[in-house]
Amino acid sequence: MTPSTYTLLYQEPVFANEQYFKDVSWIDNKLVSSFSQVESIDEAGKNAPDILNDLKNIILTNNFNTFSIDQVIVQEPAITVRNIGQTGENIYTASGTSNYANNTPVTVKIDENRYFAQHDESFTYSTIIYHAPNEDTGRWTANMLMPLQTMPAGWHNLTVYAGTTSVDAMFKIDEREWSPAPTPTQYVKYLWNGDIEPDVVTVIQTQIVETTRDVWHTATPTPAITDALGKEVGYPYTYGDKIPKEYQYIALGVLVAGVVGLFGLRKLMDRWDKK
Repeated sequence: MTPSTYTLLYQEPVFANEQYFKDVSWIDNKLVSSFSQVESIDEAGKNAPDILNDLKNIILTNNFNTFSIDQVIVQEPAITVRNIGQTGENIYTASGTSNYANNTPVTVKIDENRYFAQHDESFTYSTIIYHAPNEDTGRWTANMLMPLQTMPAGWHNLTVYAGTTSVDAMFKIDEREWSPAPTPTQYVKYLWNGDIEPDVVTVIQTQIVETTRDVWHTATPTPAITDALGKEVGYPYTYGDKIPKEYQYIALGVLVAGVVGLFGLRKLMDRWDKK
């Protein structure tokens, strides 16, 4: 049925032999009745108002059937977004109306193009439509828990899906100071049409660089220091160094020679005194 306003004729069921029967049927473009005095009416080539009048007449001629008439509106399936706003520290709530049936699933997606490319389903939310039988339209509400501290300030896109229809809306996250601060890649500028354009953010980090430098002494090297025997003497001399044994032997020989010399010199002086 195309969207329009229709006239609904409801026929009260016929009760006979302790059961209900359908009185009127549509067979080969004809209205056919089992209980009416008029057995059938050919409706070929007739318009809707004429067919409705024939249906009324064939029901009323049996003298015990009744009917009621109501207006029925057939609408295009639709869903709307009425409100979007922050309702908690990290919660945004979106709500709207729809003419879909009660319990129809609803899917809400935030920045779908961006997160679809990243295969990120964290910004997809599900809810249903609440549509009472006595109401013309139903309503839906989605509470969306979002990591607002990592989302860039500016305009964000919201898409709502229900049945075969969808609707887009925009909402804005105000710029504020977050703690901790977002990383440079999270500063993204949102344009009014829903596209995103990254801002260039320069981050300066101080790093300590260690370098190794070889220093060469260009002066003439000092020759090694040697003793009287040509042995190399370490420099500087450190107190407590152990004296090599050959030096100990030389010192002992010099000491013995000194003692013998003194003893001989003493004897020589004694002889000189006796003369």
